[in-house]
Amino acid sequence: MEKRRIVLLSGITLGFETQGIRARWFGGGEAIFPYSPPGPFASLLVLAAREEDTQRIAATLEAYRQLPQIREQIVLAGPSLDPSPFHREPALKWLVAKCPADLLPTSLKDGLRSLSSRSRLVILALANRAPLPAASLHSLLEAAMHFPGRIAIPVLKGERTHPLVFPREVVPSLLHVRKEKGLLYFVKRLGIEVPLCDP
Repeated sequence: MEKRRIVLLSGITLGFETQGIRARWFGGGEAIFPYSPPGPFASLLVLAAREEDTQRIAATLEAYRQLPQIREQIVLAGPSLDPSPFHREPALKWLVAKCPADLLPTSLKDGLRSLSSRSRLVILALANRAPLPAASLHSLLEAAMHFPGRIAIPVLKGERTHPLVFPREVVPSLLHVRKEKGLLYFVKRLGIEVPLCDP
């Protein structure tokens, strides 16, 4: 049986098993959360303001399409990027970053404001980084679903990577983040580390 672990920054440890997610709180409590396919409406927000290769954006979008939960795709792109290769994708929103040099958090807020009101989960991906395998992405979505108000952070070989996954409840906090604090402030305060098997 495959087992994985999640360590929450606030002291909660999760074990992923085939039956679902077993949560154990330091100090006693325990609960099991079953997997819940096909999952809630999820939005993919791809940050590409500093990425000049539209082929890489296309590859990123294609990789995430394997997740049935993703029903909305948004690309936050720099003004030099040409959106014409994506005109045939009606479900895709193409936003031009107003401040491509200040992608986080200034331009990110534009992407968050454009999310569908039906979106329950947000996957924040970088176009210049390779996506995770589908099984790993599924684990991130499950962690975010069962812990509202938290940001799921994948960890490979002891290093934090991307994408970040968080429920809708986190969006208002991110919209009000001050530039001097940045996104890292909320990652530290709300983060759930999700150790994943090597792809």
